[in-house]
Amino acid sequence: MSDVTDLRVEAAARAVKDAMLRQGKSPDAHDLAQAAIKAADAAAWQPIESAPKDRTPVLAKIHDDLFQRLKPNREDLRRWNGCWLVVAHSGVHEDGFDMGWYVAAPVGNGGLPDDWFVGWQSLPATPAIRGRDE
Repeated sequence: MSDVTDLRVEAAARAVKDAMLRQGKSPDAHDLAQAAIKAADAAAWQPIESAPKDRTPVLAKIHDDLFQRLKPNREDLRRWNGCWLVVAHSGVHEDGFDMGWYVAAPVGNGGLPDDWFVGWQSLPATPAIRGRDE
């Protein structure tokens, strides 16, 4: 398991335990599942500085107020506030130059710095397609 998955499992286990203690001997399974998933989702988000910089794609979220803070005169960039993107980082070059996070987008194909992002998490597993293997 990856570190992010371990964090999600631990958060989910704590949430289930807390819910069971609150609800008593026969807790509602739906409530337990909801608490576990909510806790796991929250635990999955990590600081962008901890994301892999080895071309591994990750899910990242841009700050909700990014362009008001950085480029308030560029109204066309407002639509990027709060976006979730799949990005990757090729690492810092030997000379120390950081190319930043890359993604194909109208703002360019790369060079997005860490401070543009709220955080990151691993991409979810590929969903199973119903009917193919049934």
